[in-house]
Amino acid sequence: MRVPRWSSIAGGCLCLLLACGIAAPWVAPAVATELPGPSAGERSLFEKQLLPLPTRVQVAVALVRGDSVRFLGAERTPHGIRYFDNRAAVFEIGSITKIFTATLLAQQVQKGALSLDTPVRKLVPFPLKTPGRDGVDLTLKHLADHTSGMCHQPPGLNLHAILHLHPREPFKDYDRARFEHYLRREMQLQFTPGTKYSYSNMGMSLVGYILSLRTGRSYEALLQEGLFGPLDMRSSTTELARVRDRVVIGVEREGRAAPNWDMNALAPAGGIKTSAEDFAKFVHAQFEPDSAIALTQQATFKIEDNYFVALGWHVIDRKNGERWLNHGGGMAGYTAIVNVNVRRRCGVVVLSNLGNAHKLAENVSQLGRDLLKDLEARP
Repeated sequence: MRVPRWSSIAGGCLCLLLACGIAAPWVAPAVATELPGPSAGERSLFEKQLLPLPTRVQVAVALVRGDSVRFLGAERTPHGIRYFDNRAAVFEIGSITKIFTATLLAQQVQKGALSLDTPVRKLVPFPLKTPGRDGVDLTLKHLADHTSGMCHQPPGLNLHAILHLHPREPFKDYDRARFEHYLRREMQLQFTPGTKYSYSNMGMSLVGYILSLRTGRSYEALLQEGLFGPLDMRSSTTELARVRDRVVIGVEREGRAAPNWDMNALAPAGGIKTSAEDFAKFVHAQFEPDSAIALTQQATFKIEDNYFVALGWHVIDRKNGERWLNHGGGMAGYTAIVNVNVRRRCGVVVLSNLGNAHKLAENVSQLGRDLLKDLEARP
């Protein structure tokens, strides 16, 4: 997972119910589905961004506005752009997973089970190699808003994958034992927690690890019980076997088929697979948020002018006065983007099977931005 600057906010290749029967605070919103195909203006946006892409690349788009949602699907073919209905197709969303992990954390905070200011050293059953720096304890908030100072990826990840003969699947055997070894023996903080922004897969994975420790539930179970079940997101999971028959084959930079990644212990940072149809329900939930979702939307740290980080989300204050919630994700064979304008009650999801290392992967993110601007401009 690589992390471009805010213009695409792709997380690169590289949030909770306790197991006590408590009901979720909200259920799946009622969303009306509209069936019309793309307008002339939308076709122009699709053609501008998709025609330069390799054949076999497709996008599944959800245009959410108020209580309605439209789905548009498009594929680059040798003859141009083919439009079709792929709302139920499943794609990897990479680092967009982090906004779900952060929402699970926010649920626990709102229930009083956890505090964002709790030192991480008090939440794990062993001493951390580096529990803080310069007299400042590492906290859950630092992990969730990327101000922890933790490294982005596991040290030596790619070399290990090469030596163990799975270079195209670098996270394949990065299991809980290896993650715990890192926390005990290798973990270092690059700066004093809370003083800088530095995007970290390891930090958000530690959030998911702590949530599982505190609840006795797997990350997958927490997602299903805390988010996917209540929102009726039936095609969303971290487990490939559940959706294998609906997964769109990814296209790597070289044009070959990409393997689907098992993120293993780093699933909370990038392991979710979902559809545009499902993701639209999560976007709609942002418009009338419960207390947990509202917590994730609050900017917590200023990265640069008009650009902030929240819990999971990135926040962009645009020149026209609008505020967007944003996150991107990329995997070996996938690029995805979500942008949400809560005040205007509109949002756009674009899922694609183009690997984020492709030189034109930014086209997917630009399509998402263009489509949201188009939604905002409508009366």
